[in-house]
Amino acid sequence: MEPQKKPPSKTRRKSRYKIFISYSYKDKQLADKLALELENSGLSIWRAEENIYPGENWSLEIRKALYRADAIVILITQNSAGSKWAYNELGYALSSSRLKDRVIPVVYGRTVNMPWILKKFEPIQYDSMKEGETSKQIIRKLRKSEK
Repeated sequence: MEPQKKPPSKTRRKSRYKIFISYSYKDKQLADKLALELENSGLSIWRAEENIYPGENWSLEIRKALYRADAIVILITQNSAGSKWAYNELGYALSSSRLKDRVIPVVYGRTVNMPWILKKFEPIQYDSMKEGETSKQIIRKLRKSEK
């Protein structure tokens, strides 16, 4: 069952966090589901397919989005393990002092090829059957990074 985007609530405030989601294009459907879950929790999400228009320079736009991001959620799957883009985005995040404590790996399925460096960030296991749980864990990590 796909989560439905909730209408804006007067009581729910928009988060100040701008989140960049890094994923393999083969996992677009899964990334869309996770993004919707995060948006429904009040986070502002950036994804390439929704924010880059035909004819624009993908590399430049992704670099700009990473620069503006407050955190990066890296969706780790069997597909992303072989993605050049995912590794480039990870490299940027790891080299950015601004994102130092805000690199959030989210593991989906059985992923044996997760980059070793991500294990120090305490990956979150994404369970698509427990709607909302992953976004709660991501928000907890963001709050913890503020301290």
